[in-house]
Amino acid sequence: MSKHRIREFDDWLRWLLKQLGYRWPAYRKKRKTVRKRVEERARALGVPSWKEYSEVLEERPDEWKRLHELLSMTVSRFFREPPLFDYLSTDVFPALTALGDDPVVAWCAGCASGQEAYSLAIQWENHRERTARAPELQILATDIDHASLARATAGAFNRSEVERIPPVFLHRYFISKRDTFQIQPGIARRVRFDHLDLLTEPYPEAIHLVFCRWVAFFYFGEKLQESVLSRISDSLVSGGYLVIGKQEVLPPGGMNLFQQAEGRTDVYIRKGRAANPQQA
Repeated sequence: MSKHRIREFDDWLRWLLKQLGYRWPAYRKKRKTVRKRVEERARALGVPSWKEYSEVLEERPDEWKRLHELLSMTVSRFFREPPLFDYLSTDVFPALTALGDDPVVAWCAGCASGQEAYSLAIQWENHRERTARAPELQILATDIDHASLARATAGAFNRSEVERIPPVFLHRYFISKRDTFQIQPGIARRVRFDHLDLLTEPYPEAIHLVFCRWVAFFYFGEKLQESVLSRISDSLVSGGYLVIGKQEVLPPGGMNLFQQAEGRTDVYIRKGRAANPQQA
């Protein structure tokens, strides 16, 4: 492709992202992937390229919603950023266990093919085995991409995808089938996968722990980030935890709703809710 064509597409993508409220820096290194997806979508609609796809957007406003799926870039790996999972075991899980006997409810937003949700389930199961009277953990894992959700639900991963899993966990929580590793049913039943668009659909309620890493606070612009953060805070119980990417930053005003966990830049605690005057 000529440099002129590359610049043309980059200018168009900048314009597109601005219309949607997304961040150009987050997509700069992924623009080839975006172009491929957009042109595949254009051909599916009977138009030859991204240029003509712009006309489709003008004629069919509902197509803008489809773009959210095309621009979804969530990536999931087992035990991504291992020190975080160590912190969950030493600090977060004991705090959640102390809440009582009712199940703890977690939400993995932007779960991709499920590795993060399964990692959380495995880490909690290991915590329960070492802790008296630890409650059950229920995990809701959501994504905008239906193909990723289907793969996550299947719970089968190839050898390269499980290579970072501690051997003791791999032996205990997976069933080896040649070069495929299947999540044990006892872990799989703790995770429910469902479709959810963070921008247009209702969020779950009464959540104790939210994982929202490398999704909203990386790809979305400031206004969208503020909206998502406000809605996440409504989803969380007082004292609930929000986990973001270690290089991500909450939007302005975030500290009105959350306080940073001591010694962490990626874990935040939902502040207590103000009393409702009508209930006083």
